[in-house]
This record gives sequence, structure tokens and C-alpha cells, in this order.
Amino acid sequence: MPVGDCQSSGDRAGAISGSDEPSEIIDLPQWLTLHSLLLNEASHETDKVVKRDAQIRAGECLTEALKFYDDPENDLPPRTACFCEASKHKLMDQPEIYSRQRLVNLRASLPKTTTRR
Repeated sequence: MPVGDCQSSGDRAGAISGSDEPSEIIDLPQWLTLHSLLLNEASHETDKVVKRDAQIRAGECLTEALKFYDDPENDLPPRTACFCEASKHKLMDQPEIYSRQRLVNLRASLPKTTTRR
């Protein structure tokens, strides 16, 4: 995924973590882009195991994205969920895409796993 002018605000390695804290490397719009790419991959996959794995990874991206929502009273993420100008523009241009409830509903529609590779 191209990140353009995005810069990391931290130095932790790894993308999907067991932490309750949001990523300092990949911002909210980038997680949603990864989610979309993985679902697209799954939609073209004929092997059921590979397809399910892509769907699980897409769901994990949504789990990571949801970590950015720190105000239970606000359905939209804080501005700090965007690390670069391109992401800020995405959020401002289409805020409905970043609705917490929308992401929760999408996440609920995807398979989950309790084991990691």
C-alpha cells in the first residue's frame, strides 16, 4: 500500500498487535485501505482456506482501526487517528466511511480466529 507523505509517529515494529493501544505506524484510513485490499484479494480467491485467511486478516485490520476511537460519545474518530495530510483529507472528504458503527458492523460480518500463525 502506498503511504505517500505519511510518516510514522512511533518506532514500534509490527502492524497487528495484541495491544489495546492504536498503532503508531499505520493510521486509521490506512487500516481501512488494507482491509479493502484484503477483501478484494479474498473475492478473487478460489481456495477456501486462502480466502478465509484473507477475510480474517481484513477483520483484524478493522479491529486495529477501531482502537483509534477513544470517545464513546462520538461515532467519528479523533483527528489524531490520521498521521498524514492524505489521511486527513480522506477523513474530511468522506466522514461517513469512518463511522465507528459502520466499522463495528463490517467487523461483525467477517470471520475471527483465536489462533495466530
